[in-house]
Amino acid sequence: MSKSTPWRSLALLAAAALLPSGCGPLGPVLRHPFVEDRTVALAEEDLILTVERDAVVVDALFAFEAHGPPLARTVTFPVGTPGGPAADFAAWLERPEAPATPLPCRRAAPGALPVGPAGETWDIELPAAVLAPGNRLRVRYRQAPGAELAYVLRTGALWRGPIRRLDVRVDDPTGRVVAATVEDRAADASPSPGVFLWTFRDLEPRGILRIHLRQPPSPDLPHGAARP
Repeated sequence: MSKSTPWRSLALLAAAALLPSGCGPLGPVLRHPFVEDRTVALAEEDLILTVERDAVVVDALFAFEAHGPPLARTVTFPVGTPGGPAADFAAWLERPEAPATPLPCRRAAPGALPVGPAGETWDIELPAAVLAPGNRLRVRYRQAPGAELAYVLRTGALWRGPIRRLDVRVDDPTGRVVAATVEDRAADASPSPGVFLWTFRDLEPRGILRIHLRQPPSPDLPHGAARP
């Protein structure tokens, strides 16, 4: 997840809303990633990728934390490549015991800072309520990959401080996954066949989630069987 700003010449990944003082929220830090949003932390992310026969469904849930006045803003979400274009891209504000609220989304122009392997980007209009405790941003889309698919993680480093918790799950009910890594790390656990799990704490991401896939099973093969 990345942050966009009116300073498109500077960064795809910075906060979009200017502070009331007129100063931008970006500030330097003497470590990776060397620039961060001062006003918002990405506290938690739950990421689930479900590998279907003809597509991979990406479902990401983000919890933010305000370190300043809670302001409406635009965030820019990079869709990884390799992997086909995003289909059915959508975002919602989720609140405890309340219906989810669809949020405006639109295809975006790329910025200047590197985001990793991104084939396209989407702007999402966030209300200030996304920063309220207990509220979440959910993003979901589908990609039709070939032999490989990537999900961009490194943009998460540009929020204030590290991501306190990142949980990643890959569900592979059809047996298409040959290998999967997050931040170049193999899965921590596979509680059942076709399920891969990772957990990170206090992470400043530098890389991506990468999945290598075999060809989908032919319709004439039994359910769950994959052609070698």
